[in-house]
Amino acid sequence: MMMTKAKQLLISLNNRLSKQVLTCLLLSFISLPLLAQEHQIINQLNNVTDVKQDSQGYLWFSGMQGLSRYDGNSVITFNNTNTNWPAPFGWTRSISHYDDKFLVGSETDQVTLFDPITGQSKRININSENNSIDQAIALNNSLYLRGENQLLKHDLSTNQTKVIYSGERILQLIIYQQSVYARLPNGLHKIENDRLIHVIDTDIKTTMSFNNQLVSYKQNNLVVIDGDYQIRNIPFEERIETATTSYDQSRIYVVTDSGMILEVDKQFNVSASKYPNTELVRTKFAYHDSSNVLWLSGNQMVKALSATDLTNHKAILNISDNHNEYTFIGDDLVIGSYGIGLQNYPNKNAVFPDNINETLSSQALRVSNLMHHGEYLYVATFEGLWRYHKTNKSIEKAPIEDNNKLLLKLKHKDNKFYVATNYDGFYVYDINTLSPLAHYHNGNGLYENQVIDVLPIDDKNVWVASLDKINIVDMTNDSIRTLSPNSQNKILDLVHIENKVYAATKGDGVLVFNLQGEQIDQLVPGVDFSGATNINGSVWASSRSGLYQIDVNTNEATLKPNTQQYKFVGTPFYKNNKLYAPHLEGVLEVPVTEQSRFHPNVKISQVNVSGTDQLYSDLIEVSSPKDIITLQLASLDYRRGHKKLYRYRINGGQWNDAGSDALILTGLNSGFYEVELNATNSLGQWSNDHEFININVAYPWYLTPTLRIIYVFVALVIVLYVGWLLHLRRRSLHQITQIMSADLKSRGKTALEIDQLLSQLESKLVTLSQNNPNIEIEELTDLIKMGQQTISNENNDANPRYLYGETLHAGLPYLADYMQKRYDAIVQIDLSFDDAQIDHVVHSDIYKLIHEAITSAVLAKKANMFSVKIHEFNQKLWLTISANSEIFAEYDSRINMNVAMYYIRQIAKKYNAAVNTHLSADNESQLNLSIPLMLLDDLEFQQEENN
Repeated sequence: MMMTKAKQLLISLNNRLSKQVLTCLLLSFISLPLLAQEHQIINQLNNVTDVKQDSQGYLWFSGMQGLSRYDGNSVITFNNTNTNWPAPFGWTRSISHYDDKFLVGSETDQVTLFDPITGQSKRININSENNSIDQAIALNNSLYLRGENQLLKHDLSTNQTKVIYSGERILQLIIYQQSVYARLPNGLHKIENDRLIHVIDTDIKTTMSFNNQLVSYKQNNLVVIDGDYQIRNIPFEERIETATTSYDQSRIYVVTDSGMILEVDKQFNVSASKYPNTELVRTKFAYHDSSNVLWLSGNQMVKALSATDLTNHKAILNISDNHNEYTFIGDDLVIGSYGIGLQNYPNKNAVFPDNINETLSSQALRVSNLMHHGEYLYVATFEGLWRYHKTNKSIEKAPIEDNNKLLLKLKHKDNKFYVATNYDGFYVYDINTLSPLAHYHNGNGLYENQVIDVLPIDDKNVWVASLDKINIVDMTNDSIRTLSPNSQNKILDLVHIENKVYAATKGDGVLVFNLQGEQIDQLVPGVDFSGATNINGSVWASSRSGLYQIDVNTNEATLKPNTQQYKFVGTPFYKNNKLYAPHLEGVLEVPVTEQSRFHPNVKISQVNVSGTDQLYSDLIEVSSPKDIITLQLASLDYRRGHKKLYRYRINGGQWNDAGSDALILTGLNSGFYEVELNATNSLGQWSNDHEFININVAYPWYLTPTLRIIYVFVALVIVLYVGWLLHLRRRSLHQITQIMSADLKSRGKTALEIDQLLSQLESKLVTLSQNNPNIEIEELTDLIKMGQQTISNENNDANPRYLYGETLHAGLPYLADYMQKRYDAIVQIDLSFDDAQIDHVVHSDIYKLIHEAITSAVLAKKANMFSVKIHEFNQKLWLTISANSEIFAEYDSRINMNVAMYYIRQIAKKYNAAVNTHLSADNESQLNLSIPLMLLDDLEFQQEENN
């Protein structure tokens, strides 16, 4: 079996430390605290008088402190002095169910209707001078109230109270088959027509409703009243202190005056229960909850008992270190001690003769491992390998060479015997002849000579645990591969199952590998294991904090209930469908059976929003993202076990570890959140139950939903408006493109000029027809000739569309003369700048701009008088074109565009010029451009560089 840390320490310090030092070290290991502690509620509640479990799974305790709710970890107490959790009572006497609420009887405040979900309470007005109510139950719209020496009946519909009994103290009220029964010192009574009728005489210890029967205890008998009111007595030898039904109403748990817990089934068969005996001197009452915990109250304290099917075989030998090895020879348990050799189990059949250890040396008396095979029990000791013959009942040293080493582990598989040593690697022998087959050590590739465990996978591969490393030995070619697991602690035991290898470590949990040597998982990290084995397809691993069962399909590790109180020190072993796990005080027997899994309710037991406490509600309204939300979490499993784990996810995202039972949420942005919560039970298994809570973080006033709708509407209107403007712009640009294309393909400017000439001719003819003496025939003839010349393309060069190498001083007067002759348009020119300072390209572009602007206005018949002024001022060239109409004011539009506007903006963009328009009071318009001369100089420089 597996060597523990204490034993390894002894081995490494062997012959170097004194016995006293070793003893001190061992005592330090033995004094490690238990992982699981008693419920803290034992120290917090005072003089508990009653306990009930609500529909959510919380436990409620009445007593001197008021009414206390327990979630397995924390207590909330309601009373008339608690400002955080107020209630109209102080000392409470009883709790009873009333629909989904509680009726709470109190010492001085009569009866209160209490809602366990919201924590809200309402005092019921009882018309009685007696303020002390020991018990209150409800039936048929009436309350039956047990006072000090009175029985009261309160009608809830009329709010009237009357006394139906005065006399001896009433000990208990119970409802059975729609009737109320009262237990008094003189027997059991049924209440009919507001009168008490005797049912059972003499002293009744306790009464309960069970399996559609009324069960009482009287003078070593169980008195049973069935549905037909037939009474029968069932002998019951033990004296009963108290009793209660199980949570599922399938049995009765009886607490005797000796502290023994007995179980009574529906046929009234009595047997021992799975609960340990109680040490309470006087038990006042008992209660069984949904997690199979039995609660007992007595002597001003509460005790919680968890059911167990474990059997502890206690064996403490007279040695300083009780790290002993155990195994079976036949059906008898034997011990390989750590200091006094082979020992029979105390008070059992003797297997070893009394002189079995006489031939063993002092070192051989220290047994490190036992292995049973055939007729022999092989014994690994500090001084080599020994074997005990079961038939001859004799022990001898195994006939192998160099048999004086400190051995740690013995294994066998397929007629091969594997022996792990502390200083010399491991040996392989033939199991039948003990002839040597192989020896692997540090000299031929093994990582470390101290081999803690050997695991043969098949005839070829052997896994070897050496300190914090694992070697995989290929015995066909003697090759060795070293793995470096995710562990800094010793690897104590290796288990092969389902093509995986499980490695139990001394402090890093259980590591899981595939057969290729890749680590694929780490289970229960931080737990200090002492050994592991394969039992019926599951991995069972023992540790300082309990016994774990690992499901190899899901790799889920489950703590075996009630094993956390034992300090296991070796590898578990199997016999007759039971597991045996050695511990410091003996060996624990555990039935290997399939157990039902308990899925506790997972709850948010308390909510705190920025310092304000409240019980759980399905929606938390938070006024600001700055608020801090604290959710107190609870897994309502009251069994003793490990600390429960909690996880959460928000809006269906990834699961996150909550870290503790208090989940703190802060910095949530405004919006709606759904938080889902889950938890483990006391055995470390995740519950199927999930808890949900919604959190609504308010928006700032400027981001409220109403304003956000308005914002969206306004934004939509703006987008539509901008889209419409862009559509108009695109349409204008499309029209420009069509016009330019049409000009190139058909009419062009020639057609426009002809149209203009014909218009002038039509005007002259109209004037002539009116006998206007100012119109000459020669003028009409000239117009006709000009039209003919235009049509025949003889006058194309006469239209000054371009400068043709001239300057603005030369070209603009010609343009003005042409406009006057051709269109009767007057163009005045005013130029005051130096031509030489401006490149010819700039002259050409400015000329084209002026030509397009004037021609467009003339052909559109919107102006016939223009002035062009160009002058230099403040390092800029200023161009002003004036017209005797509003034509240039329209150039402000970026949506409705024409060809002239397009050319003007392209040229302005080229020279980074500013374009402005102006409309005067007399409807004259101006087009102004300012071109930076520095930019012109830069352009000229770039052109020279390019040339």
